[in-house]
Amino acid sequence: MAKIDYSVKVEPENTSKAVGRELHISPKESMEICRTVKGMKTDQAKSFLEEVIALKKPVPFKRFKRDVP
Repeated sequence: MAKIDYSVKVEPENTSKAVGRELHISPKESMEICRTVKGMKTDQAKSFLEEVIALKKPVPFKRFKRDVP
């Protein structure tokens, strides 16, 4: 697996990076999750994702919401 270089050096205690390949998730769903988590603080993003996994909070769909009730 190739190393991914980023153009900006960031502080590891305040930011996080993630890469996923060959995951069993819809690209539309993954885009909505990433859009929701983007800009959150690391602790806030972790707690949000844990609540989503526990089915306590939904992921808001903003772009692909036509068929979502």
